[in-house]
Amino acid sequence: RHTHALAGVRIHRAEMGDARMSESSCFDENSSGSVVEEGKAMTYARAAQGIPFRMQQVLISWVFVVASVALILDFAALQSLVRDIGSGDGLSRFDALCNWFGVISCVNWFTGFALLAHWLHAVGATRMGLAGCYMKFAASIFFNLQ
Repeated sequence: RHTHALAGVRIHRAEMGDARMSESSCFDENSSGSVVEEGKAMTYARAAQGIPFRMQQVLISWVFVVASVALILDFAALQSLVRDIGSGDGLSRFDALCNWFGVISCVNWFTGFALLAHWLHAVGATRMGLAGCYMKFAASIFFNLQ
């Protein structure tokens, strides 16, 4: 197994293939916003090249951002719906979107954890990391069922 350190976080991989960093590379953040590799300054962009399947991780992050925003909008629309029903006023357009916000949120949580499981397998994550991901994946399935 190869071990690489990036900003204090260790990433283990069964096989690195075209590794851009040596096994002994250790990166520390300095005050200028760059990363130091064995005494040489390098940018975050160059240091990020060593993260395996990094664009997939960026995609996963954006999927979770969309899911989170949709969930917040779902709860806000639900609160607005309850308020409008209680006051006797008709439903607003925002109230009518409540279910659609929920659909967008649930589909993105499900997709995000499926992609995360794939990424964790690709980088050779620990069994506990995979177990945690699978538990969240199962929770997203139940969240879709409700």
